[in-house]
Amino acid sequence: MKKVLICVACILTSCLLLGITLGHAQDSSDAFKKTGTIGSMLEKKLYTFKAQSVTPMSGRFRQLTSEYDLQVSPDKVVSFLPYFGRAFNAVPGATNGGLQFTATDFTHTLQQGKKGKWIITLKFNNATDVRQMVLTAYDNGSAYLQVTSNNRDPISFNGYIAAPDKRK
Repeated sequence: MKKVLICVACILTSCLLLGITLGHAQDSSDAFKKTGTIGSMLEKKLYTFKAQSVTPMSGRFRQLTSEYDLQVSPDKVVSFLPYFGRAFNAVPGATNGGLQFTATDFTHTLQQGKKGKWIITLKFNNATDVRQMVLTAYDNGSAYLQVTSNNRDPISFNGYIAAPDKRK
């Protein structure tokens, strides 16, 4: 029963937070018209998720004041995201406290949902801690990222999809 209540609370919080970040994604819709549609970027596996807020499983909602992102390309995923929450085991060799890694051995599954919704599942084989990321993106640019780890509590991020940075 406790797990069901936690799941319901997480879903309700996620819906509320997604509504909060829609304003920014709509403001940046002109940038998407110039660089192409969200669907084409997702299909090409060439996009960046820019995080604006974070919600740990057992914590409170936080606005992010620094730039954090998840860069996806056909051959690698580069994660530079913060982590707030409880860790169960120390990861050997880890020197940072966030979700910072580069993965080259991963699967990228894309499903198109109803009403301009896209669901991307990233499963990692060579990342030391992160097992899976599920990114839900919408045609207006807003996005929601759920991260499941092997040694940490789940965490979620709200933000938007952007074209990849050419400088990186």
